Amino acid sequence: MIDCIILAIVFAMLPQPLPYILFISLLIAYHAISLWLVQQTVGKALLGLKVYRIGSKPGFFWALGRCSVGYFIVDLLGVGLLVALFNRRHRALHDYVFNSTVFLDETGPLNAKLLLSRLLRLIERQLDAIKARRKTVSILGGFWGFLFGLGRGLKRIIDFLTGLGSGDLSAASAPSIAEAISLKAAAGITAMATAATGVLVTSVPQTRALGKWLLEPRYILTSPAAIVSTFERDVEDWKVFGDAQGQSDEPTYDDGAIMATDDQQSDVWYWRAPEAYLGDKRGFYGRDLVFKLRTSNVDNPFDDQDLVLEGGDLTLIYNTQRNPATEWTEYRVRLDESAPWTNKTTGKRVTRAEFLQVMSDLRQLLIRGEYREGGDTGWLDDVIFGAGPLMRIEAVEYPRSIVSDAPRTDLVVAYSGEPRFPVELIFRPRSCPPGYNCFTERAKFATPPRERRLTGKGFVWCAGVSEVWKTDFEVVVRDSLGTETSEPIAVVCQPVS
Repeated sequence: MIDCIILAIVFAMLPQPLPYILFISLLIAYHAISLWLVQQTVGKALLGLKVYRIGSKPGFFWALGRCSVGYFIVDLLGVGLLVALFNRRHRALHDYVFNSTVFLDETGPLNAKLLLSRLLRLIERQLDAIKARRKTVSILGGFWGFLFGLGRGLKRIIDFLTGLGSGDLSAASAPSIAEAISLKAAAGITAMATAATGVLVTSVPQTRALGKWLLEPRYILTSPAAIVSTFERDVEDWKVFGDAQGQSDEPTYDDGAIMATDDQQSDVWYWRAPEAYLGDKRGFYGRDLVFKLRTSNVDNPFDDQDLVLEGGDLTLIYNTQRNPATEWTEYRVRLDESAPWTNKTTGKRVTRAEFLQVMSDLRQLLIRGEYREGGDTGWLDDVIFGAGPLMRIEAVEYPRSIVSDAPRTDLVVAYSGEPRFPVELIFRPRSCPPGYNCFTERAKFATPPRERRLTGKGFVWCAGVSEVWKTDFEVVVRDSLGTETSEPIAVVCQPVS
């Protein structure tokens, strides 16, 4: 709405009357150039939003296709925007087709000082982008001229046809034969260019992304409310599962938390969630499980399955990065395949389909309560099932194809949420061709960057390759709570020509 108001004011200041097709052309050009230069229009910048192209940087023709074919054809003149109300990341139909995502890049109260600061930063970034693309921007001057000439030509045709319809030919003069031919040629070229752009960007991966959206659970405007256990008055139907409490499944209420004591009979005991946490919980897919633990002793620790989800004839397990201390230790675990959940039967990393299968009919949620060899006592408090994600990878920019022994290139991760710093960025191989060495790259960030972008300097490279090969990598962001989120990517290495 902000962008349309700005464009309407500009349009009203031009000599009138003007055809409305010129306003539409102005809208397309304004959005396309803004997204290409700085990934923001004025409206998006004021509200702290930014557009990212998933997997690569936004090019001009990509931005032009998204803002023309995307808005007016894919979205069916705006109807496709309603799709954003029914998916987890609030992506419109054109975002699925053009492989883009829009997320909140900045948060803060919308006061005059903040809005002015954002506007000034946008202008500064646009000037820097124009300097960096001076040659290309000069070509865009010709593009604007073409749009203006096309608009004027269409106005002449409309005036002429209006004159025919009213019988008053004196009000409009017919274009010359040369003008009519040039206008038809321009309209034909524009139509073909628009169609070609649509064909290029609407490829198989985008079609798959659209299908993925169709399979996601639907919630209007927001996901269902999280389930919370604060234990302010009682144990809230939580149970003990396994070797504790003298073989009873009833925990002890302990001043705003629940407590259980190990029976020391070699089995591991767990906290078992009540019925409210079970059933069809697909609405919590992509959200977080948050809880606090503490233990009476930290000596003689041992490793075991820290979290267990059972349902849909599958069992998923998760191992946390650290054991609880004698003081409260907070945990936050993502409820999707981006976190290191594994299938207990296969021992392999869980897939999206497997995770949704479990969440569609969740039968049991277990949180480990015993962490040492020998007797101990454990406490549980402040459980939130389905909390809003503290951190999420929104987009990854990287070269999809690199040449062997070429200079290293950067990998940039755009994230949303408020992760607890320091944050670690990890780029590790999921598969490696036989005979080659694939390395894991790491970088640590002590404080939040100015923009929500983590840059892995020189992360993407390959060497000594004599044939084309493709390697699957995983981009992982891990914060100080041990919360992980990841995104799979593929890089093709080309031999030196």
